[in-house]
Amino acid sequence: MELDELKDIWKEQPPERVAADVQPLLGKRSNTPIAKMKRHLLLELIAVFVCYGFVIIYFIAKFESRYLSISVLYFFLGSLFCIYYYKKSKLLKEMECMACEVKSNLSKQVATLEKYIRFYVWAGTAIIPIVVIFFYWFEYTYVPPGKEHFFILPSDTTSIAKSLGSLLKWIIPLTIVFYYVNKWYVRKLYGKHVESLKEMLAQMEDDQRYS
Repeated sequence: MELDELKDIWKEQPPERVAADVQPLLGKRSNTPIAKMKRHLLLELIAVFVCYGFVIIYFIAKFESRYLSISVLYFFLGSLFCIYYYKKSKLLKEMECMACEVKSNLSKQVATLEKYIRFYVWAGTAIIPIVVIFFYWFEYTYVPPGKEHFFILPSDTTSIAKSLGSLLKWIIPLTIVFYYVNKWYVRKLYGKHVESLKEMLAQMEDDQRYS
């Protein structure tokens, strides 16, 4: 039903005319693709604030300045997500804006949204080796010899090559597994909705071409 309504609006509008009536179809609080993506994005932002905020506050409160680097890491990662959220949220709002020029802008906006999603997949996957390497460095720097270690660290009996080889055994499989998990997760939250928008655009273009 939404696609039929959107097609009718598309046909009725001149090529560069503002289509205010498209806004309820693209952006209203409903099950439309853009509405779903906006809700998912907001939920992710809340989850980042809660989870990362807890880690940051915990390490500052529990260990004061001794393990400040952990809080700094999570603050940095959280800040990057906030930048991503701002840009993606702004794009989604533009796509539902009453002043959007449907025919000239919507296709470009969908293409830009796809780029954001691809970036999200790769950036989210890259967090795994970054975090693993950070905690390897953290353990090597802050956990004294004789204490229990998670990683195999360089020592009198362990060469740097062996230590780094052990580190790679963690990084490589974790990164591969997380890439596919992250890809599935991002597709579920965003990818399939972008595909729905692309199908709408393609069908409307076809209808206009053969009308």
